[in-house]
Amino acid sequence: MVEKIGTIKNPLTIIAMFAAIAEISGTAVLPFISAANQGTYVWFLMIFPLLLIIVFFLTLNFNHKVLYAPSDFKDEENFFKSFKPASPIERDEKFREQAREVAEDATVATAPESQRAQMEAPPPSPPVGSVSHFTTNDRVHSLQARYSLAEDLVLNKISRETGQGIRRDVSFGFPGTKERFVFDGVIIDNKTVTAVEIKYMQSLVSVKKRVSDVINRVVRIQQSHPQLHDRSFSLVVALVTERPEDEHHVIESKAVEAIGITPFPVHIRVFNLSKLEKEAEN
Repeated sequence: MVEKIGTIKNPLTIIAMFAAIAEISGTAVLPFISAANQGTYVWFLMIFPLLLIIVFFLTLNFNHKVLYAPSDFKDEENFFKSFKPASPIERDEKFREQAREVAEDATVATAPESQRAQMEAPPPSPPVGSVSHFTTNDRVHSLQARYSLAEDLVLNKISRETGQGIRRDVSFGFPGTKERFVFDGVIIDNKTVTAVEIKYMQSLVSVKKRVSDVINRVVRIQQSHPQLHDRSFSLVVALVTERPEDEHHVIESKAVEAIGITPFPVHIRVFNLSKLEKEAEN
């Protein structure tokens, strides 16, 4: 008999069980309530299911994804189509964010030790139309090109290593907000989801901070999307640099220190951009 009881696989089952138990237990205790309070209690028994139905349909209308597990779909790939590819604006914003991080990183790294604390705060943006404005934009575009190259080379390498296709620029939203996070790549297998996030590093100054920021946001995504709980979710943080390979272990150590305790595995990989370019040419 016990073997016939199925495993609870999604929130809908929990909601149904809760509603049934609440109504049955509520009706069972009715005879034991004093006559003076029975009228109020009967109204509660009538209104409670109505409120439950209203909340259920509001959730179904505005955030239906939280009610289903991937196993509820004949083709689980259809569920992940709800995670739309990043829009051109979202991709451009991510490029610019990465470029700003690298520019600030490089500026702090080349400054004297006594000035680094003051320079860690980003400088104010120059006025539009000024010479420094165009110089900054040129540098941003140059860094965007390097980051874009690093992203393509790393994703191609991981795709070759795993033998799987990678969905690029996948945008995940945070339920109840307009905030979204764009992953550089996502690999979806039968029972696994692997997210890939790439960081282009020009120095060692802010490795911990940049890795920690990524981890914190991905933890929020994993916790706010129940469909990821039924799969083996993991994160690959790829750090691409042009620094000598004998410094790679230092970069990796700093990144590992920033991981902390996470509800999913995090893998740190360090790549040399020049080496990736040579591999791509062969």
